[in-house]
Amino acid sequence: MTAGSSGQIAVFAGYYDTHHDSHLRTKPSPWQGSADVVFVGTPDSKSGGWDSSALRIDNLTTGALTVTTTVDIGSHHFALWGARTIPVGYRLILAQTSFENFDGSDLNAAGCFDCNPNDCLTKVSSTIPVIHVTMNGTTTDYRDADQVLNTNGADLAGCPYTGTRNDESTPWQQVFPGSSPAAPSARAALDVDRGRPVLFAPYPNPVRGILAVEFKTTRQGEVQLAVYDLAGRMVRSSVDGVLDAGQYRDLMNLAGLAPGIYYCRLTTPEGMLHRAFTLVR
Repeated sequence: MTAGSSGQIAVFAGYYDTHHDSHLRTKPSPWQGSADVVFVGTPDSKSGGWDSSALRIDNLTTGALTVTTTVDIGSHHFALWGARTIPVGYRLILAQTSFENFDGSDLNAAGCFDCNPNDCLTKVSSTIPVIHVTMNGTTTDYRDADQVLNTNGADLAGCPYTGTRNDESTPWQQVFPGSSPAAPSARAALDVDRGRPVLFAPYPNPVRGILAVEFKTTRQGEVQLAVYDLAGRMVRSSVDGVLDAGQYRDLMNLAGLAPGIYYCRLTTPEGMLHRAFTLVR
């Protein structure tokens, strides 16, 4: 089902990582120990380490709610938490219940410890996690369209490639009510049909941290993908090298950039393409 919980709950997805201390990112807050939180999860050790996808369900009603939540990420089914009651005004947070048993990043082929860095371009997963919430015998499905639970389809400890292992954390992002990535524009669809290079609309837009950029090349050649500010200055370079013809999905870490309007520039032997997006904090 895709309806039935409107006005009763809000659903959020996040990722909490304490295993990597390079390129630190904002972690989901609230978390265990926060006020008005029912928390279900177990750290990796007595030291309190985490490497876990995470769900948050807010009770928006005037009475207690009992929910049963499961998650599907491709063929992987997570049914770890059982039925849980959320008091009025509380939030339910669901995380790993044993060592990394809800680690969506490890389900991806790109970015693993010994992976080829090129896998961050060629092996990014497009699998959309689905969150199932059951209340009063009715199950509602919520699509994690921004792939927060499986960290944008790559192990973000290794993508984008920086030569070290990076913090995978993602702050809470609202899944419901929410929106899906924009569909390709009519112009982009026409360019695909005509065999031209294509730069699809980046997503999510607005973006807070990691921007996904999909593009298509039609022949082997030198390709550059970078982010520019409105003054035309390059502020982040992501792809710079020879690529075979094909469709690629790149993940750009925008940490450190000021909020504002930017644009992606794709440069191929056949010319340049641009797409604007908005960065918020």
